Formats: sequence, C-alpha cells, structure tokens
Amino acid sequence: MNGEAIRRNQDIFREVNERIDDITSTQQEATSEFLCECGQQDCTLVVELRLDEYRQIRSGEDRFIVFPGHCVEGVDRLAESRDGFDVVVQI
Repeated sequence: MNGEAIRRNQDIFREVNERIDDITSTQQEATSEFLCECGQQDCTLVVELRLDEYRQIRSGEDRFIVFPGHCVEGVDRLAESRDGFDVVVQI
C-alpha cells in the first residue's frame, strides 16, 4: 500500500473516530474505544481513551492515535508513546 492510500485511510479512520466521540459525548461517557488510525486497511485494533485525552491529542490536526507499534515508516513519525497507545504525526 502506498503512502497516499495510507494517508487517505488515516483520514477515514479519523472521521469515524470523530463520530465515536460525538456519540460517546451524547451518552455522557468519560471513555470510549477508538479505531487505530494507522491507515492500514486490515487493522481492526482499538484504543481505549478518555474523551478529554482524545480531544487534546486531536487538537493537533496532523496527529493520529495508533495502537503501539503501528507507526508506518515513511508515512508517519512517532510523536509520543502513552499508556496503551502511540501518537503519530504524518510526514
């Protein structure tokens, strides 16, 4: 899979996760499971996050939440590792 296709998939997963955030907010939940945004079509892993943490990370437009170790070489750069997930930035 080429870098452009991976970036498109990341954007799609981001849109889905934004909807998850919206739905979870209306149910007044503090945490939710979000899709790994690594961009690999066959990835089905989820990351559990507090909504405030999700929104803080998401405030950076180029930041994506991925399962640990799912940084895609040549597409992403690991920005930070947190408890249970990584944050990557598109390059």
